[in-house]
Amino acid sequence: MADHIVTTEWTKSGSVFSTLQEALEQHLADIGGAETTLADHDSAVGAQTDFTETKVLASNGSEVSAGTAGNGYNLVRTWTEAKYRADIDANGWDDVTGLETGGWSSVTKDINADTGAAHAQDWYDPA
Repeated sequence: MADHIVTTEWTKSGSVFSTLQEALEQHLADIGGAETTLADHDSAVGAQTDFTETKVLASNGSEVSAGTAGNGYNLVRTWTEAKYRADIDANGWDDVTGLETGGWSSVTKDINADTGAAHAQDWYDPA
């Protein structure tokens, strides 16, 4: 089974962020959940063993170079297929309802780590 590299490109149209921390913390503030800082988020992610995560400052989904502002960030999670299936079985498909708020929008891409190709939309049917 191939790993899944699931990238969610978060964009807040009309906004300018100088750092990843600034973008992520603005998104957390707009969501209004328990996590309010990058450290809170990293702690929550670090406490689980289902996926690994990296984040980068981005502009319209494309990573920006150091010193360049962006209008969002990319959140990249790498899952084994078994853990991704178990998560889908337990929680359903990733639901961004409530996260696309305050002007934030997202695009999610699921890439096969072995081939670099996108996984088919219907790669798994938990029914």
